[in-house]
Amino acid sequence: MREGYLIDLSEEILPRLPRKTRNTIRRAGRELYIRAGTLNELRAIHWNPVYLPKRLTSNQNVYVAVLDDELPPISAVMVETVEDRVIYRYSGNDKRYSNYNGNTYLLWWIAEMYRKSGYKMLDLGGSAKPDIEAFKRRISTDSYPLKPKPLLERVAAKLWYHSRRITK
Repeated sequence: MREGYLIDLSEEILPRLPRKTRNTIRRAGRELYIRAGTLNELRAIHWNPVYLPKRLTSNQNVYVAVLDDELPPISAVMVETVEDRVIYRYSGNDKRYSNYNGNTYLLWWIAEMYRKSGYKMLDLGGSAKPDIEAFKRRISTDSYPLKPKPLLERVAAKLWYHSRRITK
């Protein structure tokens, strides 16, 4: 994990994205609807809900992408606002509907909504997983260098993760 990714919210986002990403967003926009969601909806489609907080704080929001208001979400994203920026925290996808590109559409929609509300940037963070890093790179408008975590911090995180798995 060497880079973090940003979406600069100072101007319209879609024209600044790669053509393939723009087309993906347009295609998804014809089929998906976005609405406010709940932490339980995110939990239902997150790959490992143990990572999610127990409850949302006042500066955290969940948004979901749905095919129809009657159906459960196919994608969900949790973001947090801090001063003039938005931080992408967690997401989940129903693998059966991956061809709809719900997360791509959700992130673009969230970025546009917060841009219109006066926020300056959406911080997507980085990822040690190549697929997730590639996704963030495609949807971002800028990047920044990440400092590597100290060895002790990495080991402590792994121990915490494994201790949570054992106690489940």
